[in-house]
Amino acid sequence: MSDSSDKRAALKQWLRSRLTEGDRAQDDWHKHWEAAWGALLETQVRELVDRKTVKALIDQLIVPETVAALARPVGVEVAQALIAEMRADKRPVEQSVPKQAQQKLKAALSRPGLVHPDSVRTMLRGEAVQSVFNDVLYTALKDFSTLIPRMLVKHSSSGPFGMLGGAGALVERMMGDIEGLLEPEIRSFISDSSGRVLESAVDLAIDKMGDPSSVGFSAVFIDSVLSKSPAFFLETADDELLREFGAAFELTVLQIAEAAESRNLAHRLTDQFLDSSAEKTVEELFELNDSKRHPPIDALAAATWPVFQALLSSSPVVDRIDNLVEELIDEYESLAAD
Repeated sequence: MSDSSDKRAALKQWLRSRLTEGDRAQDDWHKHWEAAWGALLETQVRELVDRKTVKALIDQLIVPETVAALARPVGVEVAQALIAEMRADKRPVEQSVPKQAQQKLKAALSRPGLVHPDSVRTMLRGEAVQSVFNDVLYTALKDFSTLIPRMLVKHSSSGPFGMLGGAGALVERMMGDIEGLLEPEIRSFISDSSGRVLESAVDLAIDKMGDPSSVGFSAVFIDSVLSKSPAFFLETADDELLREFGAAFELTVLQIAEAAESRNLAHRLTDQFLDSSAEKTVEELFELNDSKRHPPIDALAAATWPVFQALLSSSPVVDRIDNLVEELIDEYESLAAD
């Protein structure tokens, strides 16, 4: 190997070591973070975000293949890990929500007119609601209509019918016959009238939505939710259910990715953002005052240093650095010869 080749190899090794090894390299990385953050604050958004390239990136990202690759780990692995942690959390939710935040939440959700009447109609209509309502109405009517006959039968042995002897037994049979006759009548009434009764109940619920009792229901509901733990709400969420939700999530985002409107919406949002913010600096955009100007540089530098080392030590980057050293030396020698 020639002396020139030895020098080139030594320079390449020195540069790689200088960038990734020792305290000095790590200190430089920390200084780069500080300098980059200061420069970033003073940079205008239009210098950081190019409208055309951002839209091209959006078009490349919002495609079924890319979305599926991103959605699967988010919808399955990440969700399952998060839910597993929540299953083990027995603390009431209210312990994680400050009292002031609870009050604001109750006030916001208890506002009159927050729930649209059409939402109430939707929830209280349909075959499933009708079926449950019919069962409840049938039970209530049957219990009420047979109340007196059952009371008479109950007291027939000790009350007035007890004096009738055999006639008392006849009364009991008559009461049983009455109950048998009432049942088809009740069912017929429900069949003919339950829809009308339910519709009246819907109208009544809508009319009463502004009443204090109805408005206060939201606060009661929030209290009930906050008093329970995450584990309570996820008690029945087994692994099969999570897999089904993960599959549903993936299918949903795939459909979104396949829709042209998704890309159009992303383009419009990009335009709106740049139209309103392009001339602002990053500091102005995020309204960073003196107390917010400095992020935790030490922690960020320490956390990203291993990533930086790994990237610069990877074969493609090492080859690139070596090629740049070769080009630099060649350029230097060419200038020296001139």
